[in-house]
Amino acid sequence: ALNLEIENLPNSQTQNNLLKKKSNQAKTKVRYTVQRYNLMKEHSEGYARMVVLLDRLADLKFDPEATPEQRAETEQVMADDIIRLTGFANLCPNRTLALAFDIYEKSLASKEDSALLHPMIELFKRFPLKRLTDIAIFVLLPPFTAAGKEPLPAPVRSSQMLMVASLAQVGMINLETLWGYL
Repeated sequence: ALNLEIENLPNSQTQNNLLKKKSNQAKTKVRYTVQRYNLMKEHSEGYARMVVLLDRLADLKFDPEATPEQRAETEQVMADDIIRLTGFANLCPNRTLALAFDIYEKSLASKEDSALLHPMIELFKRFPLKRLTDIAIFVLLPPFTAAGKEPLPAPVRSSQMLMVASLAQVGMINLETLWGYL
């Protein structure tokens, strides 16, 4: 609709007013839509949307109480949305998993009912074991420094250890690989 020359079309075959309106809408949308990217060609707004989706998935409550089928369907749809957003916004899967680990850690530390964490575990099952283990190692290890210098000691929070232990318990993290780094 952007490149049509409306003036050259015969009147009998088109509705000129509607076509002009649609053409104007398309040109306005192209002109005023701002796409923001970071240096890795990722949509920066994508991470904000990702945090909102992950938070909703970690705190999946229904009022009134949902049936098991409704709960399973909602978990499936939200996990699909998270995976789609990762691809659509060109988000790094490792960063996405690190965000999911952070939200899982906070939810695990603050909740008494571990059944509410089931949707996050179902999301983690969609990723390969090696990637989950690598992200867990990344979360636990101190940041790298310049060559020849000692790494800065980063305190490991007890909630991080609880998160890694809970994921290892359900088979989401390879303990042999993790143990080599600790």
